[in-house]
Amino acid sequence: MNNDRYERYVKEFKNVEMQNSLKLYEVASRKREMFLRKYPLSTLKNLPMKDYLFEKTGYGSGDTFCN
Repeated sequence: MNNDRYERYVKEFKNVEMQNSLKLYEVASRKREMFLRKYPLSTLKNLPMKDYLFEKTGYGSGDTFCN
């Protein structure tokens, strides 16, 4: 493998990794936004830890910040 080919592979890999990272960031940003709509910062301090971690519907409900 020559140097040009190697550089092309590295560049392509970095592009794919950047796209994947951006997708993950977008998903995380949407989830944070949804959580903050449901629990504005002014009310967050009053949120019981069990609701923060587990939500009223139980562990794994998908409706918790930690999920």
